[in-house]
Amino acid sequence: MQKNYCTPIPAARISDKVSPELKIATANACAAEIYAVTAGGKALLGKYDLKKGLESNRIYPDLGGITGKFEFEINFKDNDGNTEETIRIPYEVVKSDVPSTGMIDGCWITLYHWSEAEGTYFNEGLKNLDADGWRQIIYSMHKAKITSVLIQNVFDAGNYAYQHNMTVDTYDGKAFYPSKLYKSRMPIRCEDPLEVILTAADEYAVKKVQRDMEQGFQSWEYRFNTVGSSRGDYPFIAVSFGLDNSRFGRMASMTCMNVRAGGQGAAGHKKPVLFPKLTFLYDEELHGEGKPMEDVFECGVDCSTKAMYPDFLSLTGEGYIPSMYKKYGRVVSLMG
Repeated sequence: MQKNYCTPIPAARISDKVSPELKIATANACAAEIYAVTAGGKALLGKYDLKKGLESNRIYPDLGGITGKFEFEINFKDNDGNTEETIRIPYEVVKSDVPSTGMIDGCWITLYHWSEAEGTYFNEGLKNLDADGWRQIIYSMHKAKITSVLIQNVFDAGNYAYQHNMTVDTYDGKAFYPSKLYKSRMPIRCEDPLEVILTAADEYAVKKVQRDMEQGFQSWEYRFNTVGSSRGDYPFIAVSFGLDNSRFGRMASMTCMNVRAGGQGAAGHKKPVLFPKLTFLYDEELHGEGKPMEDVFECGVDCSTKAMYPDFLSLTGEGYIPSMYKKYGRVVSLMG
């Protein structure tokens, strides 16, 4: 269970004319060591004492002239100085002549403006948007290269503005979605705009991850099969996969096999390459008929009809690696 949290402000990108703010909350940690991890190594940005509980710690690390993409690494320390948890957050510093990056990274979405006076010209339109209308808004944001969306309101109460003494019992807000907490609903056309917005955003995010995986594995294949050694041979590389039933674990397994089956080369003349060697780790309880990863296994069978690999290693059989898997639930990736 995660006990420590860090939110950068801005969330993903900043210009080199200003410093980011790291908002940190911790349950138990006494201190944090913060590093910037770049392609050239890891640099310590500072060590900071932390206040525990819901109170936010605001830290302004000096990035020391770092530009480009990197990761914040935050190591949370206990009373004895041991690291109890590590969080990594992708980030980017953009060179700029002004404090702004000059880019629009994200925007707000308001489901309904709190003020009928200020929202005169668009509240009626928001009220009448159906699911496809909200979906098209997210699609349009994607085309404009907006990568972050912040939903501004999920409840609405006409008398909440400038009021600070409402409680859970006295709050009379109306929900924009099927809420179990507050049954009263805003009179809007879309049944659940929150679900529509989050699903549409997730769709684009997953497509990007899928494409990144495809291009990454294609790059591996190209490099391993075109760069020979001084002896004239090629590096023998092996990749084992097939056991991760998470959303992206399945994606990674199936992507490497689909890329292999698709081959490398000019359009119309693609041929499957030899390296890296692919080894499919087969577990009858995962990949057997009617089991949760049967489709991943079928993808492997299809790939093997078009390319030399993957090889299949049964973890439900006998041998050193299957015995290790049965005992510890882990596998050592093999070469041959």
